[in-house]
Amino acid sequence: MDTSNVAGVSDLGTLQRWEDSGGTWSVLWRAAGEAEVALRRCDGGEIADRLRTSDPEVLAYLDAALPEP
Repeated sequence: MDTSNVAGVSDLGTLQRWEDSGGTWSVLWRAAGEAEVALRRCDGGEIADRLRTSDPEVLAYLDAALPEP
């Protein structure tokens, strides 16, 4: 399932709804200006979907949530 731009919902909205539903996520890769996030199931951590984004709001959200390297 591709969650990008579902019914006009922003990528940040998609990620926050995923968290609100009990799912977890992890960053698969992060480069300057874009990232791909694995949306993981709440009952075992399997990847249920992926969110690839260049949305600056999502990138800032990811950066704030991730520990410094």
